[in-house]
Amino acid sequence: RRVAELWVIESSVGAYVPRVNELATIQQLAAEFGYDRRHLSKLAKSGKIKAWTFGRTWVTTSALVEAYVKSNPKPGMK
Repeated sequence: RRVAELWVIESSVGAYVPRVNELATIQQLAAEFGYDRRHLSKLAKSGKIKAWTFGRTWVTTSALVEAYVKSNPKPGMK
């Protein structure tokens, strides 16, 4: 589906709808937050982080990854 169609569908059912300029790829956010890309991809696929796919590319927002990080700190972080 095209990005615009996704936003119309999700907003019509009252789901969280980020702005297009807030989206970043899992790879970009993994580098930003110090996670492996594969780990964030697994979190997205399992639904632990709200994310969307466009073709084979997973995208989400920095705020959603940050919320996950705050609720699930890395082992050893104090």
